[in-house]
Amino acid sequence: MSENENKHLDFVLKHYREGKLDTNKAISKFYAAHGTAPAAKPKGRRGWIYFATGIAAALVLGVMIRFVLISTAEVTLVAQGAKDVFLLPDSTRVTLPEGASLTYKVRGFEKGTRAVTLTGKGYFEVTKDLGRPFEVTTGNSFVRVLGTRFLVETLPVARVYVYQGKVHFARTENLEGVVLTEGMGATLPKGAIKPHLDPKGGINGIAWVRGTFIFDDTPLKEVLVTIGNYYGVSFGATDLKKRLTGEFSTEDMDLIIELIESALDVTIIKM
Repeated sequence: MSENENKHLDFVLKHYREGKLDTNKAISKFYAAHGTAPAAKPKGRRGWIYFATGIAAALVLGVMIRFVLISTAEVTLVAQGAKDVFLLPDSTRVTLPEGASLTYKVRGFEKGTRAVTLTGKGYFEVTKDLGRPFEVTTGNSFVRVLGTRFLVETLPVARVYVYQGKVHFARTENLEGVVLTEGMGATLPKGAIKPHLDPKGGINGIAWVRGTFIFDDTPLKEVLVTIGNYYGVSFGATDLKKRLTGEFSTEDMDLIIELIESALDVTIIKM
């Protein structure tokens, strides 16, 4: 759409009011705002009626065009930084890591089901609305909720972990799935029909959102696997049976390792 057409539509939206459009006044304002010379005045009363009717029809048509564009508009959000937070039209907050994306249709959030398509990984804090479910579709999974906090991952397998509330997790909307409540997780391996419960989801699944790791009497072996998966490395230690309790910032891996070595009196080796 050209810049001039956009100006016309913006003008319509600003001055059009159903049943209250003064065409002469509207036309004058348009010319004054854009420095455009008016078209030759039609002769006679009938000419003015046709002229005004035509302008009014054009303005209404402009409103209809803009309405259709808005109704069918599709928005895609792509995380550019390490962690970007987006606010959806219903006030739902979505946190995406770099490269992840979320797509939704504007009209869906105005009426009917709130539906989004996720690529990558996303943490959702869904605004509760009993009359309108919130649905997340990925390349190989489907999640439906009313209001909750949960994590959805799509690679290497589809995974959901619930931090608050309750969600329905399945391969597609029409296939049997599982209901997950607070503290529960499930994975959907490639080729599987129904998700498998996964007790290892844990609070650290959203360490990238929160910015901290939290361990509560956790075996060191599990601690090192969690940290290693986050940074993409592997660790070994002189005594993997020791247990750790504490909270650590995700900003500095080397500092975390030093603190654990000091607290547990062990030596940790990056492999």
